[in-house]
Amino acid sequence: MELAPPNFLLQVDALERRLAENHRKMPEIKSKIRILRSGYNGEKTLKYYLDQIPVHKYHIFYGLRLPIGNTYFQIDALLLSQKLIIIIDAKNHSGMLRFEKKQMIHEYADNRDIYENPVAQVNRHEILLRHSFEYDKVPQIPIANLVTVCKPSTEIIINQEYQEAEQKVIRAYDLLRKVDELEEAHTGKKLNKKTVNQIINLLLSQHTPQKIDILNYFQVSEDELISGVQCPR
Repeated sequence: MELAPPNFLLQVDALERRLAENHRKMPEIKSKIRILRSGYNGEKTLKYYLDQIPVHKYHIFYGLRLPIGNTYFQIDALLLSQKLIIIIDAKNHSGMLRFEKKQMIHEYADNRDIYENPVAQVNRHEILLRHSFEYDKVPQIPIANLVTVCKPSTEIIINQEYQEAEQKVIRAYDLLRKVDELEEAHTGKKLNKKTVNQIINLLLSQHTPQKIDILNYFQVSEDELISGVQCPR
């Protein structure tokens, strides 16, 4: 499954073009565009390095959004081979990222924000994928996960007692080496080609792009939109 701009980003971009520059929601819309575009740029960086993996080794999926119970979970990139599955979460923050067991701290300029620990997040996605596979009676296959920091200028600080993060948090340019390490740790084919194709079909059939009512999300009414054909120049 190829990488594509998230629908939400396209929607917010379109909404920005259809509102007056001084609209009350414009600061919020521009902030959301920056966040979404940064995430997408991180995924493009991830794809740049994953494209360097020989095509016969892995089937690569971007932006899978899979159901589990009454909700969904989303995976930035998933690599599938006959040996193992690798789940990758991409982070594209500037400044400094500090990884602790219970949180991730992002500092940039004069801002300090606290997020969910992405190692815990990607571990949860692995558990959810296992549960999904068990429900669909998919044969057992090793699953590994990584957190990739996409900007080479980002400072990474990992709590010295947090050994799991030391192993799983990597820079994007080190991704190929880490994938090779995981391959070497999982020798022998676990699945035949027929089963791999069944998993491919299962993932594609379950992928459910998120649908957002963009006007309701930003509390904008239709009569506030600028209608008509817009000049592309």
